[in-house]
Amino acid sequence: MMINYYFRPTTLQEALLLKEENKNSRFMGGGLTLVNRDEVFVAIDLQLLNLDKVTVEKINALVGATAPLEKIKAHLSNYQGLKKAITLEASKNIRNVATIGGLVKSKNSRSPFLNCLNSIKTIVHLEPGDIREDLNDFMHLPDKSNSLITSFEIKLPQELVFDYVSRSPMDIPIISVAISEYDDELRLSCGGFKGGPYLFSVDSSEKIDIDDIIKQIGIKDDEWASSAYKKSSLEKLILRNIAE
Repeated sequence: MMINYYFRPTTLQEALLLKEENKNSRFMGGGLTLVNRDEVFVAIDLQLLNLDKVTVEKINALVGATAPLEKIKAHLSNYQGLKKAITLEASKNIRNVATIGGLVKSKNSRSPFLNCLNSIKTIVHLEPGDIREDLNDFMHLPDKSNSLITSFEIKLPQELVFDYVSRSPMDIPIISVAISEYDDELRLSCGGFKGGPYLFSVDSSEKIDIDDIIKQIGIKDDEWASSAYKKSSLEKLILRNIAE
């Protein structure tokens, strides 16, 4: 990582203007997603924009884009599956720095927390233009390089279960499954697959068609596991989560 120029704006408008004026620039929250970039760029630090707040009111949460993962874990501690996923994401020291906005921007299909978040009804707020996008849509659309994620509007589920398979208990999952339950809907998200995570929504009274899910994902071999192993593990994880 080589920073050519460094700016720390004090307003959102200033940050957006700096981005417009500096084409080879990057927004920086925790900075972790920029560490491995082999390029020279202009850094626009978001620390002074007050985008790190987390508020929870009954079933609604508003999470700022630069809120650290550990802070989110503390505010949503009633959801054991979510806590487990965030704990798996990284060490506590990293979780105190890594931001939800940076994680979502990375579109990492193996991220346990991102897979949980994808199962939850989540709206991404972006600027400029006061744009709102469903998280699952955002994950599968081309990256808007000039846009800035400012916050996440979350409708919390009644229940959330999360499970995974990995090479060792605290490794990043090879694959994971998160299921969020709402009044009349089950939202199932599958992580660890190329192009994912993949979201499936079914009426809570309907049976989940696991064969159809496997077919739609189009599971293939990768450097982590064979397609046969992934298919077998995915089926077991879904059945285990449904039973819970």
